[in-house]
Amino acid sequence: MTSVYDFFQKVKFSKLFELTSPAANRHKNANNNKKKMQSDDSTAQYLLGLAERVAESGQVLNVTEPAFVGEKTAVSIKSLLAMPIRNSSYQIIGVATIVNKNIGHPFDENDEQLFEAFTIFCGLGIHNTIMYSEVEKAMARQKVTIEVLSYHST
Repeated sequence: MTSVYDFFQKVKFSKLFELTSPAANRHKNANNNKKKMQSDDSTAQYLLGLAERVAESGQVLNVTEPAFVGEKTAVSIKSLLAMPIRNSSYQIIGVATIVNKNIGHPFDENDEQLFEAFTIFCGLGIHNTIMYSEVEKAMARQKVTIEVLSYHST
């Protein structure tokens, strides 16, 4: 039987969501701090590529030099921290990335530790969502089985 996690191991990333700090939006006069980035956007393509690299290697990526981050991106990326999201079996089920620390400094070891805690909670949430979906499907199959058995017993 193929596990849901086996499916995730074969999938390339196709969605990227940008979340910005409400504090960062104050000076930009923006109302919406969440948007889905367009896949044809050069920044989105760059970040998706980095996420795929992190997912394949399983290593944390902490980029502190803007020259390495990429000059062809639409958004100015000064620093970047990407970390794999893992389930309880230590399988990679996603990647979380944060870009441009508010005060303009690179991400440090404390940021990595805090972000690691965040990715652990992300992994728990994703795992619980997958398990809930599997339970719902099993309950639906059970209901159909009971109906079929009930029909044939009468």
